[in-house]
Amino acid sequence: MTNYTDSKSVNNTYNDVCPGTSINNTKTTTNQAAEFDWDESTQGILLSSFFYGYIVTQIPGGFLARTFGGKRVFGYGVLITAILSLVTPVVARVGTWALIIVRAAEGLAGGMTFPAIAEMQGKWTPEMERTILPIISSSGIQ
Repeated sequence: MTNYTDSKSVNNTYNDVCPGTSINNTKTTTNQAAEFDWDESTQGILLSSFFYGYIVTQIPGGFLARTFGGKRVFGYGVLITAILSLVTPVVARVGTWALIIVRAAEGLAGGMTFPAIAEMQGKWTPEMERTILPIISSSGIQ
């Protein structure tokens, strides 16, 4: 989605085709200009706005999951995040601030998912497996 209009020249020399010969293959590829002209600072703000929203709802997400049930909080969090992800291209055309707000809202909704998962694991996991199951289920996150 960012603007890059550079040309790249690739020069490949193959010596292994036939001994004693060399083939030069030079290709110039021009990248297609993207729709948005965002500088690095704006890109950083857009990317970080999700995580600012995400960090805010960690504790409230746990409270909501305990109050209303982890299944509902997780389901609505994922649903809202998915809907906002679908409207992101449209909102990006509206303006940068609108996209920042939508990304922060995605973070707010997505921040409730991990506390909801922890709430569900605490209730549904057998007592003898409560130490190992969270480790196994969260080991692939990184």
